Amino acid sequence: MTSYLITGTSRGLGLAIVSRLASLPTSAVDLIFATVRGGKASGELQRIVSKHPNRIYVVRLDDTRDEASVAAAATEVSRILRSKGKAGLDILINNAGIVVRDHGNIETVASRDIERVFDTNVAGVHNVTVAFLPLLRKGHDKKICNMASFLGSITLSAQHPVACVSYKVAKAGLNALTAEYAHQLKNDGLIFLAICPGWLKTDLGGYDAEHPVEYGADVVLKLINDSGPEKNGAFLAEDGSTLPW
Repeated sequence: MTSYLITGTSRGLGLAIVSRLASLPTSAVDLIFATVRGGKASGELQRIVSKHPNRIYVVRLDDTRDEASVAAAATEVSRILRSKGKAGLDILINNAGIVVRDHGNIETVASRDIERVFDTNVAGVHNVTVAFLPLLRKGHDKKICNMASFLGSITLSAQHPVACVSYKVAKAGLNALTAEYAHQLKNDGLIFLAICPGWLKTDLGGYDAEHPVEYGADVVLKLINDSGPEKNGAFLAEDGSTLPW
């Protein structure tokens, strides 16, 4: 039985991952922690939670950039795990993130937009990971999935001239963060993955995207499940192949 914590679950990919996990038998997934701002589930998330009492727990995490908010969430998750007789958390999915649209012109991108997106999509992931590492070290699977994007590939950057420069820069930073964690903590039995779920029809990806959000949820969970220590630090495409940095 595996426990999961997913950040950013009110909508989009995070919500789809919670829904998919909830559809699996309790023999496979026994505890699901879904973080949301304000501690109140969205209508759809609440509908899923109400069908799975004592299995899905909504955890308040107002801002991943705020260390106090993240620490409070980790304390609450630890309390619930102890009440269930579990020592640690098995899998962390760092899904929460933002995008700021621009015109794709590097000369006109506001530095405040780069700072804002980087703070959430990189520093926020770092804060969450640090706070939950003590629980992950006590878990069974010890896997951390950072939600990456092909847009974060520096090698492929010229092939994707999209109107979100700050997002591309931050996703490249997230790749570097994932690689650094994988390198420094490789002897702790932890597995860090940067997974691109594909171009999804969400508020972030746009509704002209290639795949429904449910596709992305299946991709993420399959790649997490299939990845062992040999994949530690990998930047994975939706088909499981390795993307270039």
